[in-house]
Amino acid sequence: MRRDAWFKDVLTGHRLELYGQKIVACADGLSPCGAECLLRVRSQRGLVRPPMSLLRVGQRLQCMALVDEWVLREVRRITATHGAALRAGGRRISVNLSGQSLSDPDFLQSFEQWVFAAPDLQGLITFEITETAAIRDLGRVRGCMQRLQRIGCRFALDDFGVGVNSLSYLKALPVDALKLDGMFVRDLACSARSRATVSAVTQLAEAFGIVCVAEYVESQAILNLVRELGVDYAQGYAIHRPEPLSAVLEALRLDAQHLPAAAH
Repeated sequence: MRRDAWFKDVLTGHRLELYGQKIVACADGLSPCGAECLLRVRSQRGLVRPPMSLLRVGQRLQCMALVDEWVLREVRRITATHGAALRAGGRRISVNLSGQSLSDPDFLQSFEQWVFAAPDLQGLITFEITETAAIRDLGRVRGCMQRLQRIGCRFALDDFGVGVNSLSYLKALPVDALKLDGMFVRDLACSARSRATVSAVTQLAEAFGIVCVAEYVESQAILNLVRELGVDYAQGYAIHRPEPLSAVLEALRLDAQHLPAAAH
């Protein structure tokens, strides 16, 4: 099957699913403060797989906006049941946006209008911008972010530290959080350089008045180091293995009923 036909088949053939992975507060007893939405692709044999092949093809076809639009629609559908309780408990849902989509003026305009027309998501969503993909019009994106921040949305700079645009994006865009790239987190227990990098990024985030999140926390040793180095939030297999987003949101709703409001 040709790649463009395969891409269309995955998008329109009910083969996409949203999973979620909890994010916890390092300094608050590892209490859950939200979750990141993770896209998954169900194969024709029924196996659930990460979306790397889909994203590679989408980027080559310049069709990532179609993927992001599907995710946004699905997030709104799934959060319809638990959104109010999650907002009341200060829990947030992180949703990834591709640099390719944010570089498309039509997508950016539609995206902004969509968020303004979705009051149930305002104050609930943190949009993650993947900084490894260049954004052509930073001024336009910055204006959109500022308008959406005024109604309660937040923005995180994902993959921080791995791309050439890290510091320039941090300076140019009004982000609320940095997400450390996994290459600096996975080997914390055995790499002095990675520990120095995580410590430096944590201090940088503090200087900018924003929070720092460590992804790929995959062992108790890494979790201990992340907390020692002053990282604000953590996610990874040592904390929670991804599961269908509806189940994650139900668990967060129950947590929110019994725990204080989170700050993330």
